[in-house]
Amino acid sequence: MTAAPGGLPPAAPGSSAAPSPAGASPSAPAHPEELRRVIGLWDAAALVVGLIIGSGIFRAPASVATELPSAALMLSAWVIGGLLSLAGGLAAAELGVRYPRSGGQYVFLREAFGPSVSFAFGWSNVLISRPSLLAGIALVFASYFAPLFGFPAWSEKYLAIGAVALLTLVNCLGVKAGTRTQNIFTAAKVLGLALLGVGALVSGRGDVAHFTAAEAAPLAHPLPVAMALGLITILFTYDGWIDVTYAGGEVKRPGFTFPRAILIGTLGCMLLYLLANVAYLYLLSPAEMRQAQNIAALALERAFGAPGARAVSVLVMVSTLGILNGAVLTSVRVPYAMARDGIMFPALGRVHPRTHSPVNALAAIGAFTCLSLLLVPGFDRLADIFVTTTWFFYAVCLVGLLLLRRRERRTGVPSGSGEGTYRMPLATGLVAAFVAATLFIVGISLMQGAGQVLISFAVIALGVPVYKFWMASRGRRGA
Repeated sequence: MTAAPGGLPPAAPGSSAAPSPAGASPSAPAHPEELRRVIGLWDAAALVVGLIIGSGIFRAPASVATELPSAALMLSAWVIGGLLSLAGGLAAAELGVRYPRSGGQYVFLREAFGPSVSFAFGWSNVLISRPSLLAGIALVFASYFAPLFGFPAWSEKYLAIGAVALLTLVNCLGVKAGTRTQNIFTAAKVLGLALLGVGALVSGRGDVAHFTAAEAAPLAHPLPVAMALGLITILFTYDGWIDVTYAGGEVKRPGFTFPRAILIGTLGCMLLYLLANVAYLYLLSPAEMRQAQNIAALALERAFGAPGARAVSVLVMVSTLGILNGAVLTSVRVPYAMARDGIMFPALGRVHPRTHSPVNALAAIGAFTCLSLLLVPGFDRLADIFVTTTWFFYAVCLVGLLLLRRRERRTGVPSGSGEGTYRMPLATGLVAAFVAATLFIVGISLMQGAGQVLISFAVIALGVPVYKFWMASRGRRGA
């Protein structure tokens, strides 16, 4: 996930820009401290693509092949993951149109369910979800960096910690990512993935029999369970379609821009991911894919020899470092916003007077990420934790959309202050399908008995009583 333009989040979600008054310039803020609306359709679409494409496609197919050992099952899972993401994205677009403010999901949950639920989301986001995402991205970077430069496999975790620490420090110094820079990074990633897929297919070094071969190994679980387990890492790879709404206070004409940008961006990523998987399957058998932790490098080595492997390793490192840098920066939006709203430690809402960076929030997220790298055993388990906690709240958020619509019909008062009339098509059916599929995947992950996942949900459950205790203690202090 990559940084929204403007660098750091200068306003809390609850107090972010409202729609511009009549006659005001569409890019001019209503208040000097509010964000400018400067992100157009193609900028937003590039953000969606840049927020989704990162590290997962260079690692996740190996994990998917472990659970789904045939080409048909693998490709079907990638299509299902794309359709789930598209359904979630269309709902996120409506929420973004209703509440076009910076803060995204934090704002949506607060408006639909109240502050205790948004607090539970926010504090689990700080402690669990974002650190596991950043740790997973950093591990993919390290898994390509280490063999390219001759480091032993055991050093990958420490290389990942070093990358997180370095980029946290860089962002503390005030580095900002603008729309133009984001577009350049996105174009480079899209071009690299497209060349990977097309180059592999025209190399003539693969075998089309890989697509029709029988399963490389028997399914370890019944098919619905195996599909759910495969989808965990796929959903990690697709994640990011909601993140553009975190820059809602900076998007021009949200009612026009959000739905089109999310549709274009998510469908584009789905096509690129299918192309990459077809290329992997052409060059590697499903059995070989199961063993390929750095699958992109192995596939391109098969196609073009050692220079191909080195080229794709460099592409992966650039892509993962770019998205890790952006993810470090955007990760502070939630703790910063919560602190500014008075429901998190005030220190997390402070900005350095010289660099204008939220250094305390950056340091906290960086510390929890390094802790995750030390305590959680490997990429697959980090993906489990991230997907089960993050997508659980996506499901809650989409239920919230239906509640907002029902409230709107009952009271006759529009929910939200956003301009535009976009409404998600077939909302009830698509939301029901999304929620059912997401809860099934989360349930399967919990049933597998991963201790870290169970602990993660215990932390989420503690969010509501912690919020009540926090507010009660503020009342006693006279806050």
